[in-house]
Amino acid sequence: MSRAVRGRYLGGGSRSSIDGDPPKGRVVLVQWDSLDQMMKWRHSPEYTTARAIGEKYGSFRIFAVDGVPQ
Repeated sequence: MSRAVRGRYLGGGSRSSIDGDPPKGRVVLVQWDSLDQMMKWRHSPEYTTARAIGEKYGSFRIFAVDGVPQ
């Protein structure tokens, strides 16, 4: 990932369901300063190359949600 466009990994891996069905497969949480930064990362040449490799082995679902002040 480009040093200019970088998110912060908050967690990932297996999950435990508290209420309802958990998402299938692995879950990764990444915090971004803005949706614009996340979209720059998503469409970066580095991610595009990595995604093409990853799609040979799995499928992806990416969601964005608004954060709350800390």
